[in-house]
Amino acid sequence: MNQSFEIDSGTEFLIWHAQCSQDSAGTVCTFDVTSAGIRQIKDADREFVEVVVSALGLAESTPLGWTVERFYSPYYALSPDARAWEDRLSIVWRMAIRLNGVGEAFDYFGRMPTSVDQTDDTWDQSDESSWEMEGANCILIADGRSGDVQRVREIFPGNDISVLEYRDAVPITQVRINLGILGFPEQEELVQSGLSSCEGLGLATHCRDTCFRDMRWLM
Repeated sequence: MNQSFEIDSGTEFLIWHAQCSQDSAGTVCTFDVTSAGIRQIKDADREFVEVVVSALGLAESTPLGWTVERFYSPYYALSPDARAWEDRLSIVWRMAIRLNGVGEAFDYFGRMPTSVDQTDDTWDQSDESSWEMEGANCILIADGRSGDVQRVREIFPGNDISVLEYRDAVPITQVRINLGILGFPEQEELVQSGLSSCEGLGLATHCRDTCFRDMRWLM
């Protein structure tokens, strides 16, 4: 995999696969966040959330509340083919922001990441535990077609599986397989075997595959 993203100087975080949904209470925007450097997120302060909302073109909306869920996944790894298991995984934050509904919301923001140049002041850089993956779920993420979901469920019958539908120019069905809290390096083989199973179904298991691959393979 020789393709890479061009990250602008000053970029602290990348937003991935942002979606909006609307209900009677307003708009909810959900997405993944990865670090573009050494910064991390804890609870996300208001200034950080407002910059994220603006980066997604929703500056006219006001954040009413938000949640942050930390996990790790090989899908966003900077070096998916590295020898060290730590380099084949990435810490990820799943965020959901409820907005007041003012302004025009989008359905799906697109496959390419969006840059954010703001930091989260709730994160304490001196907290060494924030760098650990212990206590967080390991989630495999794989992109494919809607017809792949049942086959994934058959391969992972005992795992919690969530499905996201992205209405891009070519629709993408993304499955998220929760492997639970694993111990490394002893249980790293579970991650690799899971990835092999997904790839055996023809699914894309890394974000770069989905961003740079000719998506006609899904048609």
